[in-house]
Amino acid sequence: MNGVAPKGSYGNELWVFYAEHRVWLLSDLHKGNIRRLPDGSATIIDALIGELPDYYLKHHPKLHEAAVKAKALALGEDVTPDDPFYNVDDDDL
Repeated sequence: MNGVAPKGSYGNELWVFYAEHRVWLLSDLHKGNIRRLPDGSATIIDALIGELPDYYLKHHPKLHEAAVKAKALALGEDVTPDDPFYNVDDDDL
């Protein structure tokens, strides 16, 4: 699952992801909410997850942008990261 942090004033703990043909919000990820299972795989506990209604996608451009990017990631499409230093050689900085 690939989450996308929407740009804007949504806080650092809000992520948009795409699964089961729907757009979802995930929040309340903080230290202690991501644990390791006995087999070593990671699991999220006690997070807040809910489907993102179309109303918000239509009226909040930054959430819509994050949803489009999350869907593309989920479908395996190439998506340019938001990191302004992505693919920049350290020597160029």
